[in-house]
Amino acid sequence: MATGSIVLAIVLEVVAGSLVSLSMVVQRHALIYPNPEGSDGKVPLLCVRIARWHAWFVGLIMYGIASVLKIVGFNLGPLTILGSIFVGALLVTNLFLGHWLLREEVTVTKVIGSLLVLGGSIVVIAATPSGVPTSFTSADMQRLLLSFEALYLVCIVLIVLICFVFILYVERTYPPPTTQAARKLRAIRAASRAALSPTSPPSLHVAHPTLSTLPTTAVQPSLRLKSLMVFVYPGSLGLNEAFVDICARAYSTMLVRCVSQDGLASCHGWPLYLLMGTGIPAAFSTAYMLKVVFERFQTTLALPIEYSSLNLFSVMGGLLFFQEVDYMQHWQVRA
Repeated sequence: MATGSIVLAIVLEVVAGSLVSLSMVVQRHALIYPNPEGSDGKVPLLCVRIARWHAWFVGLIMYGIASVLKIVGFNLGPLTILGSIFVGALLVTNLFLGHWLLREEVTVTKVIGSLLVLGGSIVVIAATPSGVPTSFTSADMQRLLLSFEALYLVCIVLIVLICFVFILYVERTYPPPTTQAARKLRAIRAASRAALSPTSPPSLHVAHPTLSTLPTTAVQPSLRLKSLMVFVYPGSLGLNEAFVDICARAYSTMLVRCVSQDGLASCHGWPLYLLMGTGIPAAFSTAYMLKVVFERFQTTLALPIEYSSLNLFSVMGGLLFFQEVDYMQHWQVRA
């Protein structure tokens, strides 16, 4: 593998990790920025004020650009080392941006957790094998998908689906405070429009309701459930992203190989359709999970859990599914 390609891949992963961190900060800012009664419902972003969901979408676009850079980098070197560099860059910038832009408290626990994940990434980088293939034909991918190690991907999908059902249940039963406030604000506006309507009966022409006059019936989750949510929400998001990364690396390298060497006809096989048919919908589901996770949790709390999960399962995907372990020496396996 060319030294120049590896250097370029490392640069791309550092930029992608930093951009992902910034995108998460922008998305959380858009989701939690307070809109008091009577405000225009917009949030500040740089020098302008835009609609809340427009600001969130800007963060999502940044996340998409970072994901493209990350996948391009993954095609230039081993998934184990590049995934770890990506996570390391993200964690370092996350602590800084979360504190600087969102005024999130940087606690000793958060710093220690981030350093532990960063330390694990460094160990993985040190134990990275050489000679790992970065280009796969349709026949290569078919062999991998029909191997016993492909059960690893099946297990990831099943775990993500179980976590997704859990998250849907919690979101329906215990809506986050921002969702409750949004519902109250919509109720106020609906009542105000009804009160001002010329066709309304006289009994409706009363003082407009306020947030304080609306009933509060929300039930908060128990401490045990909250503790479980802290790990399941960002952890399942990271697991889903790891699955997306594995699929994207597989079908993107197949497409590059077909276009540059073997011809497009060589890609017309079930491996490409299977990987794109599962990986792309999983990538779109990430948008929903990003909103849910960062509407509830601070970036400096959720990101270390999310990306420690992503890094762990991405590295395992490189070792097991892509069989990079076959290129490792004994001391690297032990590390």
